[in-house]
Amino acid sequence: MKSTEKLSICDIQNTTKPIFQEIIIDEQITLAQLKEKVAKGGRFVMFKYQISVIFAVTYWRFSPAIFVENADQIKKHAKKYNLLSWLFGWWFFPRGPFYTISCLRFNLKGGLDVTDDIMLNIDEQGFADRNIKYLKTNQLFAKPDKWDLKSYRKVLPKRFERDFGIRKIVAANYINTDSPKATRVIGIKTISGYDKYIENCKEALAPEFRNYAHFEFVDLNQGDKAIGELLISQGEIILNRENPKV
Repeated sequence: MKSTEKLSICDIQNTTKPIFQEIIIDEQITLAQLKEKVAKGGRFVMFKYQISVIFAVTYWRFSPAIFVENADQIKKHAKKYNLLSWLFGWWFFPRGPFYTISCLRFNLKGGLDVTDDIMLNIDEQGFADRNIKYLKTNQLFAKPDKWDLKSYRKVLPKRFERDFGIRKIVAANYINTDSPKATRVIGIKTISGYDKYIENCKEALAPEFRNYAHFEFVDLNQGDKAIGELLISQGEIILNRENPKV
Protein backbone atom coordinates (compact mmCIF):
# COMPACT_ATOMS: atom_id res chain seq x y z
CA MET A 1 0.00 0.00 0.00
CA LYS A 2 1.31 3.47 -0.80
CA SER A 3 1.93 5.81 2.08
CA THR A 4 -0.99 8.06 2.89
CA GLU A 5 -0.40 11.77 2.37
CA LYS A 6 -2.95 14.11 3.86
CA LEU A 7 -3.17 17.85 4.11
CA SER A 8 -4.10 20.56 6.51
CA ILE A 9 -6.96 22.98 5.90
CA CYS A 10 -4.42 25.62 4.90
CA ASP A 11 -2.99 23.23 2.30
CA ILE A 12 -6.47 22.58 0.86
CA GLN A 13 -7.14 26.28 0.51
CA ASN A 14 -3.76 27.26 -0.93
CA THR A 15 -2.51 24.40 -3.11
CA THR A 16 -3.57 21.89 -5.72
CA LYS A 17 -1.59 19.13 -3.97
CA PRO A 18 -3.81 16.03 -3.77
CA ILE A 19 -5.50 14.62 -0.68
CA PHE A 20 -5.57 10.88 -0.04
CA GLN A 21 -7.76 8.67 2.13
CA GLU A 22 -6.78 5.15 3.20
CA ILE A 23 -9.54 2.57 2.85
CA ILE A 24 -9.95 -0.94 4.25
CA ILE A 25 -11.81 -3.53 2.16
CA ASP A 26 -11.83 -7.33 2.17
CA GLU A 27 -9.08 -8.47 -0.22
CA GLN A 28 -11.50 -10.84 -1.98
CA ILE A 29 -13.81 -8.04 -3.16
CA THR A 30 -13.33 -6.58 -6.64
CA LEU A 31 -14.11 -2.99 -7.55
CA ALA A 32 -17.18 -4.08 -9.50
CA GLN A 33 -18.39 -6.10 -6.53
CA LEU A 34 -17.75 -3.17 -4.23
CA LYS A 35 -19.97 -0.91 -6.32
CA GLU A 36 -22.72 -3.54 -6.26
CA LYS A 37 -22.44 -3.87 -2.50
CA VAL A 38 -22.60 -0.10 -2.02
CA ALA A 39 -25.73 0.00 -4.19
CA LYS A 40 -27.25 -2.56 -1.81
CA GLY A 41 -26.44 -0.53 1.28
CA GLY A 42 -22.74 -1.14 2.02
CA ARG A 43 -20.94 1.85 3.52
CA PHE A 44 -17.51 3.27 4.25
CA VAL A 45 -17.31 4.32 7.89
CA MET A 46 -14.60 6.05 9.94
CA PHE A 47 -14.30 5.53 13.70
CA LYS A 48 -12.73 7.80 16.30
CA TYR A 49 -10.21 6.73 18.90
CA GLN A 50 -8.17 8.34 21.69
CA ILE A 51 -4.67 7.52 22.92
CA SER A 52 -3.02 9.31 25.85
CA VAL A 53 0.66 9.04 26.74
CA ILE A 54 1.45 9.38 30.45
CA PHE A 55 -0.43 12.49 31.62
CA ALA A 56 0.84 15.24 29.33
CA VAL A 57 0.12 14.14 25.74
CA THR A 58 -3.06 13.00 24.07
CA TYR A 59 -3.91 12.04 20.51
CA TRP A 60 -7.23 11.33 18.90
CA ARG A 61 -7.61 10.21 15.36
CA PHE A 62 -10.09 8.91 12.84
CA SER A 63 -9.59 5.39 11.54
CA PRO A 64 -9.18 4.63 7.83
CA ALA A 65 -12.45 4.43 5.92
CA ILE A 66 -13.60 0.85 6.55
CA PHE A 67 -16.09 -0.87 4.26
CA VAL A 68 -18.97 -2.44 6.19
CA GLU A 69 -22.04 -4.25 4.88
CA ASN A 70 -24.24 -4.53 7.96
CA ALA A 71 -24.81 -3.39 11.52
CA ASP A 72 -22.88 -6.32 12.98
CA GLN A 73 -19.73 -5.29 11.12
CA ILE A 74 -20.13 -1.70 12.31
CA LYS A 75 -20.39 -2.96 15.89
CA LYS A 76 -17.30 -5.14 15.40
CA HIS A 77 -15.12 -2.25 14.22
CA ALA A 78 -16.61 0.18 16.73
CA LYS A 79 -15.70 -2.29 19.48
CA LYS A 80 -12.10 -2.48 18.24
CA TYR A 81 -11.55 1.28 18.28
CA ASN A 82 -13.48 1.69 21.51
CA LEU A 83 -11.18 -0.86 23.09
CA LEU A 84 -8.17 1.25 22.06
CA SER A 85 -9.75 4.30 23.63
CA TRP A 86 -10.81 2.36 26.72
CA LEU A 87 -7.30 1.04 27.34
CA PHE A 88 -5.23 4.08 26.37
CA GLY A 89 -7.46 7.14 26.27
CA TRP A 90 -8.00 8.02 29.93
CA TRP A 91 -4.47 8.94 30.99
CA PHE A 92 -4.41 12.61 30.05
CA PHE A 93 -5.15 15.42 32.48
CA PRO A 94 -7.61 17.06 32.56
CA ARG A 95 -9.69 16.02 29.52
CA GLY A 96 -8.61 12.47 28.78
CA PRO A 97 -11.74 10.90 30.32
CA PHE A 98 -14.04 13.37 28.57
CA TYR A 99 -12.48 12.80 25.13
CA THR A 100 -12.45 9.04 25.66
CA ILE A 101 -16.15 9.03 26.48
CA SER A 102 -16.78 11.19 23.41
CA CYS A 103 -14.99 8.65 21.18
CA LEU A 104 -16.96 5.78 22.69
CA ARG A 105 -20.27 7.53 22.11
CA PHE A 106 -19.33 8.60 18.58
CA ASN A 107 -18.55 5.02 17.58
CA LEU A 108 -21.58 3.56 19.31
CA LYS A 109 -23.71 5.88 17.17
CA GLY A 110 -22.22 4.30 14.04
CA GLY A 111 -19.13 6.41 13.32
CA LEU A 112 -18.79 8.80 10.39
CA ASP A 113 -20.27 7.73 7.03
CA VAL A 114 -17.92 8.81 4.18
CA THR A 115 -19.34 6.53 1.48
CA ASP A 116 -20.32 9.31 -0.91
CA ASP A 117 -16.83 10.82 -0.97
CA ILE A 118 -15.08 7.47 -1.38
CA MET A 119 -17.30 6.35 -4.26
CA LEU A 120 -17.12 9.78 -5.88
CA ASN A 121 -13.32 9.47 -6.15
CA ILE A 122 -12.56 5.75 -6.36
CA ASP A 123 -10.85 4.35 -9.46
CA GLU A 124 -8.91 1.18 -10.34
CA GLN A 125 -5.57 2.54 -9.09
CA GLY A 126 -6.94 3.91 -5.84
CA PHE A 127 -8.85 0.69 -5.23
CA ALA A 128 -5.72 -1.42 -5.85
CA ASP A 129 -3.61 0.80 -3.55
CA ARG A 130 -6.39 1.01 -0.96
CA ASN A 131 -5.60 4.71 -1.00
CA ILE A 132 -8.14 7.01 -2.63
CA LYS A 133 -7.06 10.27 -4.22
CA TYR A 134 -9.67 12.92 -3.52
CA LEU A 135 -10.45 15.06 -6.54
CA LYS A 136 -13.79 16.10 -5.05
CA THR A 137 -14.98 15.97 -1.48
CA ASN A 138 -18.19 16.70 0.39
CA GLN A 139 -17.13 15.55 3.88
CA LEU A 140 -14.13 17.36 5.37
CA PHE A 141 -15.31 18.05 8.88
CA ALA A 142 -16.96 16.51 11.91
CA LYS A 143 -18.76 18.43 14.61
CA PRO A 144 -16.79 19.27 17.77
CA ASP A 145 -17.32 16.95 20.69
CA LYS A 146 -19.43 18.05 23.64
CA TRP A 147 -16.49 19.19 25.76
CA ASP A 148 -14.79 21.27 23.08
CA LEU A 149 -18.10 22.81 22.11
CA LYS A 150 -18.74 23.80 25.70
CA SER A 151 -15.35 25.54 25.83
CA TYR A 152 -15.90 27.38 22.55
CA ARG A 153 -19.27 28.69 23.70
CA LYS A 154 -17.88 29.61 27.09
CA VAL A 155 -15.06 31.86 25.89
CA LEU A 156 -15.50 33.03 22.29
CA PRO A 157 -18.86 34.88 22.42
CA LYS A 158 -17.74 36.55 25.65
CA ARG A 159 -14.41 37.58 24.13
CA PHE A 160 -16.12 39.34 21.23
CA GLU A 161 -19.26 40.48 23.03
CA ARG A 162 -18.57 44.16 22.31
CA ASP A 163 -16.57 43.73 19.11
CA PHE A 164 -18.91 43.80 16.13
CA GLY A 165 -16.07 43.62 13.63
CA ILE A 166 -16.29 39.84 13.88
CA ARG A 167 -19.39 38.56 12.11
CA LYS A 168 -19.26 34.78 12.41
CA ILE A 169 -17.30 32.02 14.16
CA VAL A 170 -17.67 28.35 13.20
CA ALA A 171 -15.92 25.39 14.87
CA ALA A 172 -15.33 21.84 13.61
CA ASN A 173 -12.81 19.00 13.58
CA TYR A 174 -10.92 18.18 10.40
CA ILE A 175 -11.11 14.46 9.59
CA ASN A 176 -8.46 14.15 6.87
CA THR A 177 -5.14 14.65 8.63
CA ASP A 178 -1.91 12.82 9.37
CA SER A 179 -1.26 14.90 12.47
CA PRO A 180 -1.44 12.71 15.58
CA LYS A 181 -3.21 15.54 17.34
CA ALA A 182 -6.80 16.32 16.48
CA THR A 183 -7.01 19.30 14.13
CA ARG A 184 -9.58 21.73 15.45
CA VAL A 185 -10.74 24.19 12.83
CA ILE A 186 -12.09 27.67 13.52
CA GLY A 187 -13.73 29.58 10.68
CA ILE A 188 -13.86 33.36 11.09
CA LYS A 189 -15.73 36.01 9.10
CA THR A 190 -14.82 39.62 9.82
CA ILE A 191 -15.36 43.11 8.48
CA SER A 192 -11.58 43.61 8.53
CA GLY A 193 -8.51 42.60 10.53
CA TYR A 194 -8.75 38.83 10.07
CA ASP A 195 -5.20 38.16 11.38
CA LYS A 196 -5.92 40.17 14.53
CA TYR A 197 -8.94 38.00 15.27
CA ILE A 198 -6.92 34.82 14.89
CA GLU A 199 -4.63 36.01 17.68
CA ASN A 200 -7.61 37.05 19.80
CA CYS A 201 -9.19 33.61 19.37
CA LYS A 202 -5.94 31.87 20.32
CA GLU A 203 -5.65 33.99 23.47
CA ALA A 204 -9.26 33.27 24.43
CA LEU A 205 -8.90 29.51 23.86
CA ALA A 206 -5.49 29.06 25.50
CA PRO A 207 -6.75 28.76 29.12
CA GLU A 208 -9.27 26.10 28.05
CA PHE A 209 -7.02 23.98 25.82
CA ARG A 210 -3.50 24.83 27.06
CA ASN A 211 -0.83 23.49 24.70
CA TYR A 212 -2.34 20.11 23.82
CA ALA A 213 -4.75 21.34 21.13
CA HIS A 214 -3.84 22.10 17.53
CA PHE A 215 -5.93 24.82 15.86
CA GLU A 216 -6.14 25.92 12.25
CA PHE A 217 -8.11 28.92 11.05
CA VAL A 218 -10.17 29.42 7.92
CA ASP A 219 -10.88 32.87 6.49
CA LEU A 220 -14.59 32.86 5.64
CA ASN A 221 -14.12 36.17 3.81
CA GLN A 222 -11.34 35.35 1.36
CA GLY A 223 -10.85 31.59 1.53
CA ASP A 224 -12.20 28.92 -0.79
CA LYS A 225 -15.98 29.41 -0.82
CA ALA A 226 -16.66 25.67 -1.07
CA ILE A 227 -14.45 24.97 1.98
CA GLY A 228 -16.23 27.69 3.92
CA GLU A 229 -19.65 26.33 3.02
CA LEU A 230 -18.65 22.82 4.11
CA LEU A 231 -17.25 24.15 7.37
CA ILE A 232 -20.47 26.03 8.12
CA SER A 233 -22.73 23.10 7.21
CA GLN A 234 -20.68 20.36 8.91
CA GLY A 235 -19.44 22.30 11.94
CA GLU A 236 -21.14 24.26 14.72
CA ILE A 237 -21.93 27.97 14.69
CA ILE A 238 -20.41 29.57 17.79
CA LEU A 239 -21.18 33.21 17.01
CA ASN A 240 -23.36 34.62 14.25
CA ARG A 241 -24.17 38.29 13.70
CA GLU A 242 -25.23 37.92 10.08
CA ASN A 243 -28.35 35.80 10.36
CA PRO A 244 -29.20 34.47 13.83
CA LYS A 245 -31.30 31.67 12.31
CA VAL A 246 -28.35 30.18 10.37
